[in-house]
Amino acid sequence: MNKAINLVFKKTKILQYAAVILASILVISIFTNTRDIKKPNKSTASKGYIMSNKELAILNIIFKEDIEAFSKGDAALLKDELISASVKQIAQDYNNNQVAADQQYYKKLLFISGEVQSINSGLGNTPYLSLYGVNPFLLPQAHFQKGNTPKIATLKKEQKIYLVCKGQGATIGTPIFSDCQFASDYAQKRVVEIKSMITSLLKGDEPKSTLTVYSPIPLIALARMLPDTSACFTTADEKKCLNEIHVISNKKINGKDLMKQQIIEVSSELKTRGINVEKFKHS
Repeated sequence: MNKAINLVFKKTKILQYAAVILASILVISIFTNTRDIKKPNKSTASKGYIMSNKELAILNIIFKEDIEAFSKGDAALLKDELISASVKQIAQDYNNNQVAADQQYYKKLLFISGEVQSINSGLGNTPYLSLYGVNPFLLPQAHFQKGNTPKIATLKKEQKIYLVCKGQGATIGTPIFSDCQFASDYAQKRVVEIKSMITSLLKGDEPKSTLTVYSPIPLIALARMLPDTSACFTTADEKKCLNEIHVISNKKINGKDLMKQQIIEVSSELKTRGINVEKFKHS
C-alpha cells in the first residue's frame, strides 16, 4: 500500500488521497473477514454511523481539492466516473470511424476539454458553442442545459474550457454534445450528491450506485489517526493538511502499517453497526 501511495504522491495533490482510498479498498477486501480483527466496544454497536466533525473536516478538504482540480482539467477523483477526452480527440475519432466513435461516446457522460471557436445564439436565442475540431468547416458543437447563459456570455474566442456533456453522436461527421454544463458547476453538484450517498451508506442503507473511490472508511481512519492539533482541524492550511495525511498514511509502529490497521478496525466497527462494507470494494 505504501508503495502505491508514494508513487502517486509524485503527481497531483488530490491523487495523493486517491491512492490512500484505492489502496484501502484492497485492504478492506482482504482483511475485513479475518479473525484477528479487534472487536468494537458494545457502545459502538448501535445502528448506523454518524461522522464526527474531524471526519467531516477531512471529507470537505478532500472534495474541495477535487473540485478545484476537476474544474481546471487536472487529475481528479470525479473524473473516474466519466469518459475524459479532448474535443479534438473526439472529432478525430469520428473522422476515423463513426461507428467505433459512437460506441465510445454516444449517450455517454463525457468530461471534455476544448477551445472556443465561436459563441453562438441558436433557435429561440438558445446559446451554443462551436469548438475547434479537426475540420475547420465542420465544428463540434456544445449545447447547454438551461441556466448557463450568464456564464456563456462571459466566454471569449480561443478560450480553453472544460465541460461535462452527453455525447450525441455526429452530424455530417462532426461531434455534437448536449446537456453541457461547466465542469466547476458539475463538480459542485456531484459532490453534494456523493456526500448525501455517503451519509446514506453510513446509516446502513444499501448503496444506490457504485462508490468505490468514495468509500468513507479511509476518511474515518485518517481522522482517527491525525492528532487534534492537525492543520486539517485547526487551520485553513490545506497544503499542510494534505502533507500531514501523507505522513500519517505511511506511518508504521513496530513494523506494522498503522493506516492498514486503522482501516481494518473501522471496517469491523461499521459492520457491527449494520453497514455493508463489502459494497465498498466493488467497482
